Amino acid sequence: MKRTSWHRTEIRTTWTTRKTKRKMSWTRKMSWSTEEEPNAHRKRKKKLNQNLVYHSADEDEVVAGSFLEGCPTFLEFWDLFDKVFADFQEQTYQLFSLRTSASMKARNRKIASEQAKAKKNALSWKAGRNSDKHSRTGGTLLPEAWDTYCRTFLCTHGMPFVSKGTGRRSHSKVRSTGCSARVNARVCLRPSGNGFHFVVSASGAHDHALTEHRWYSYAENRRIEDPQLREDVAVLSKAGAKPRGILSYLRAKKWKLMLLTDVHNLIHVVKKTFRGGRTDAERAIAELDEFIESATGNTAECIVDSETNVIRVVTFQSARQKRLFAAFPEVVLVDSTHGTNVNRYKLCTFTVHDVFGLGQYVQHALVQTEEKANLALSVDAFKRNNPQWSKIEVEMTDKAMHEKEVLHDAWPNARQLLCRWHVETWLKKQCSRLGGVGRAETMKLKVIMKELVNAESQEEYGDLKGSLLETLGNDKENRLYMSFMQHWDTTDEWVMFKRGDVPHLMNNTNNRLESKWGRINEVMDTHMTIDELISILTTLQGYAEERYLSEWHRVGSRVQINEDRELKSIRQLSTYAFRIVSDQYKLAVGPQANYSIDMDCEKTRLTNPATAKAHEVDPR
Repeated sequence: MKRTSWHRTEIRTTWTTRKTKRKMSWTRKMSWSTEEEPNAHRKRKKKLNQNLVYHSADEDEVVAGSFLEGCPTFLEFWDLFDKVFADFQEQTYQLFSLRTSASMKARNRKIASEQAKAKKNALSWKAGRNSDKHSRTGGTLLPEAWDTYCRTFLCTHGMPFVSKGTGRRSHSKVRSTGCSARVNARVCLRPSGNGFHFVVSASGAHDHALTEHRWYSYAENRRIEDPQLREDVAVLSKAGAKPRGILSYLRAKKWKLMLLTDVHNLIHVVKKTFRGGRTDAERAIAELDEFIESATGNTAECIVDSETNVIRVVTFQSARQKRLFAAFPEVVLVDSTHGTNVNRYKLCTFTVHDVFGLGQYVQHALVQTEEKANLALSVDAFKRNNPQWSKIEVEMTDKAMHEKEVLHDAWPNARQLLCRWHVETWLKKQCSRLGGVGRAETMKLKVIMKELVNAESQEEYGDLKGSLLETLGNDKENRLYMSFMQHWDTTDEWVMFKRGDVPHLMNNTNNRLESKWGRINEVMDTHMTIDELISILTTLQGYAEERYLSEWHRVGSRVQINEDRELKSIRQLSTYAFRIVSDQYKLAVGPQANYSIDMDCEKTRLTNPATAKAHEVDPR
C-alpha cells in the first residue's frame, strides 16, 4: 500500500519489571522514507501524532498541526461552549459536525452500575490497594440538570459518506476524505473535587489545508441567518423577482460570497415556511382572503368540486379593475395561456382597451381545464361583479371554438371577432396538414389564405375562394376545402371588409393581450403552485394599476407646432385619444375634405362621398 513519507522520530518504550517493581525505559530511533508501509508484528491501535506534517500540503497554505490551539480547554456550561466553539471554528476556518452525544441520564445509569459492581467487590481481591479510585468506588454521579454528558465532533471531511441512491448514478461531489480530526467535550469532576466543569480535548489531525476560500466553499457557511434579509428575500420572491435579481440584491448587502444555488435553497426554505403544512387549496383561499381584505371593493371567488375537493375555477377582480371596465366596456379581449403553474391551471383573462391605446386587465381567472363549464363559471362571475357587461359591443378571441360559444351565450348582443393573426396562422398550418398537394401548391395555398383574411370586398373574397379550389385541383372532397367551408366560411368574424363598421378601436388582433402574456411569463414558471401564482398576479396587478393612475393624472399631450388652433384646445387628452380626434377632424375639415351640398329652405345637407355619411346643418 502506498503511503506518504514520514519524518524521522523517536519512540520511547517504558515497562515495569515484575520482580523489582522498577520502571525501565529505553529509546530507539527509527525512520523510513520508502513509500511502502513497514510491516507491523502486532496489530495495535496507533495513536496519531498531531505533530506529523503531510508533504501533500502546499507550502503557502496553512497546515493544521495542533488544530485546537487557542480554544479554551475548560468551560462552565454548554451554551458558553457552543458560542466559543462556533467563534473558534470561524476564526480558524475549521468546520466540525456533531457525530455522537450522550445524555447525562445514560451516563449516570452506567456510573450507578459501576458503583454497584464496586460495592459488591469491595472485600474481594479484585479491589486491592493498588486499584485506582474509580475502580474502588465506581465513579461519581454527575448532575442531571446539565442534560448532556458529552459530545463528539468530527471534521466535516471526516464524516462518513452514506450513499442514499440505488447505484445507477454515482455522486461526483463527496466531502468525506477520512480526516481524523476529532473534538470531544464532556462533563468532568474538577481536580479539587469541588463541582463540575467541561473539558475539551482533541485527537487526530486534519489532512487538508485550512484557508478562507475553503471555509466559504461550504454551503452552511454562506447561509443567511439575518431575519431581516430573509424577510426581504421572501418579499422579493413573492413579488416575482428572479433568483438572479435576488442574488444581486444580497451581494449589494455585503453578501458577496453568495452563489445562485444558495439563493434557490433560501427561496425553497422561505416557501416551505409560508406553506406551513397547508394544502394548495387552503393556501389559495388564504391568498384570496388577503386580497379581498387589502382594499374595499375587491372580490374573489373559488369554486371547489364537492366530489373531488379540487379547485375548478378561481376568479379575482380588484375595485380598480371594476372601475376601469365601467369606463371602457365597449371592446373586451379574451384569451388564455398555459404553463403558468405546477398544477397546470389555465390562466384566462379579460382585457379592455384604455384611453392610452393600451390593454388593461379587468379580471383574472384560473380554470382547471378549458371546458365549456369552467369557462362559463368564470364569465358568470364577471357578469355578477360588473353590471355594465350589457354595454359590451365587441368581443375578440382567438380561433378556439368553445370560447366563442360560451361568450355568445353570455353576451348575445356583442359582435364576435376573431384575432386576424391567429386565424391566418391556423389556416396556413391547415394547408400543410390537410392540403395533400405538393410543396409549390402548398406555398400558393398559404398566400391565398393570407389574402382571404385581408380581402377588402365580397367580390375579392369570392375570387380568392375560387383560386383556393382551383389550386386543390377543383376537388371539393379535399379535406382542406371541406374544413374551410364548414368552419371558416363565416366572413363576418375574420375577413377584413366585414369589420369596417365595427367599433373595435383598431383591435384587429389580440396583440395587446399577447404582449401582456409575455410580461407575465417572464416572472412565472411551471414550478409555481396555484397560491404562488395568485400572489404574483395580485402583486403585478397592483403595479399596473399604479402605473395607469400615474399616467392618467399626467396633464398635457405633445402636439405638433402646425396643428390647428381647435386641436390645440384639446391638448389635455392622452396622445392616443388626441390622435383619434385629430384624424377625424382632418377627415371632416382637412384639405382633402370633399362634400356634396343639398340646400333647401330650412336645412342644408352635407354628404361626404368618401364615407357616404350625411350631416344636416341649420344655416340660420
